[in-house]
Amino acid sequence: MFEDRPVALPFMSHVKRHPRVPKGARRAAFSLRRAGALVALLGVGMVVLSSCDEASTTGTSTTEGKVSAAAPSRRSVSPVPGLSGNPGQKKFEPGNLIFEPASGPTTNSPNWTTKDACPAGHNASAELVAFNLQGDFESRISLPISGPGPYRSAPGAGVLDFNLDSVRLYGTPDVSADGTIVVAVGCYADGAGLGSAVFVQSVFVHYSNNGATYSTSSTN
Repeated sequence: MFEDRPVALPFMSHVKRHPRVPKGARRAAFSLRRAGALVALLGVGMVVLSSCDEASTTGTSTTEGKVSAAAPSRRSVSPVPGLSGNPGQKKFEPGNLIFEPASGPTTNSPNWTTKDACPAGHNASAELVAFNLQGDFESRISLPISGPGPYRSAPGAGVLDFNLDSVRLYGTPDVSADGTIVVAVGCYADGAGLGSAVFVQSVFVHYSNNGATYSTSSTN
């Protein structure tokens, strides 16, 4: 038995054969492509670094100044910018702010009262503010309460934003676990804790047992 002779298909003669590229040339071309890709990546990296550097020097970073979502955010003392170091006149009256209970675990969010009222001109509203022992403003730590006082906190008026453990951790982060803070009543010229402020009634809050408990006093 014999096989038929192969028949040439009409399109076969038109198929173009590309010349084989020598191995050395292929290797050189690959090296050039790899070098070009590396240059491109370096260029992108330089642009990204440049953008980061510009954001850090000009203050345009979208995350600059933000607080972790897990921590309570701080609020400025008044609408006037730049008051964090000098929020208002301090006329501390140690002992004229009373926590109820006066001591206990820092998981407490104690109620509070004052022995006297806010001074005229700064008696539209009040709220609690934390300071370190150097008198530096740290953070507001309660809801505002309306009127001239004397004050007694109640649901929705003057209550602490969070418990005393969180006050130390987030409101006064520069104070040690066994440290002491000053809590004072901010007396405001306008309602809702707005306008110029003076800080009057106050109490010392002492942390102990590595921040697990607190006590209050009229002296440091």
